[in-house]
Amino acid sequence: MKKTLEEHQRRETKRKKKRFLQHYSKHGNQRAARAFAPIGQKGLAGWRKESSFAEQYEQSKKDYVIHLEAAADKRGVEGVDEDVYYEGKVVGTKKKYSDALLMFRMKGLAPETYKERMDHSGNIGSTVKVFIPENDRS
Repeated sequence: MKKTLEEHQRRETKRKKKRFLQHYSKHGNQRAARAFAPIGQKGLAGWRKESSFAEQYEQSKKDYVIHLEAAADKRGVEGVDEDVYYEGKVVGTKKKYSDALLMFRMKGLAPETYKERMDHSGNIGSTVKVFIPENDRS
């Protein structure tokens, strides 16, 4: 009897780990993945101390990042359809693109080309005076 209970607990833990990792890799939300498994925060902390689970957990994070990158690419390059309304009714769609997401992706993939550049030239030791007017509080 004891052996069957332990075996059942092992199978249940394995099932919960699998559910947690699947949900986390798709949604990237630890709290939601814990609820889906279901597993508490302390239980997850214990699992993460196990090397095999820790590796799978890190892979799930990487999978989610890949998912986010694909979504960013789609919004930046292909755009997404957005409804067009007239007098409260949908009359069509238009493509909406995200220049900001596209720039972040470009900076990440080719930082040497798209990094922020600042010019710090000037005389060292020169003084800069700043005038801050006082507030007129009469």
